[in-house]
Amino acid sequence: MIRPQKQGIGAMGCDGPPQRRSEDETKTRSLIPVNIYLLITLLCALALLGYFFRVPLGERIVHYYHLFADREQIKTFIAAFGLGAPVAFIVIQILQVVLAP
Repeated sequence: MIRPQKQGIGAMGCDGPPQRRSEDETKTRSLIPVNIYLLITLLCALALLGYFFRVPLGERIVHYYHLFADREQIKTFIAAFGLGAPVAFIVIQILQVVLAP
């Protein structure tokens, strides 16, 4: 099948003079590297905090692991929230799904 050639201005792939970028587009492009550096800095700071507080964090994780490993302790923990117990149960279920190994 033979396609007809384009006629007119766009025939050679030239659509006229290059378009200037808007100020918003230029600002957005200049913010991307700043956002990446900010994200990297934040991740490094979190890694350092995790490293320096690894012992207390580890103890806290083990405490909650033992708390949630026993069914009676889970019932007591959720019942302690009173009227907010259903919300606490839902949050625990979400965390169980998200953080499950």
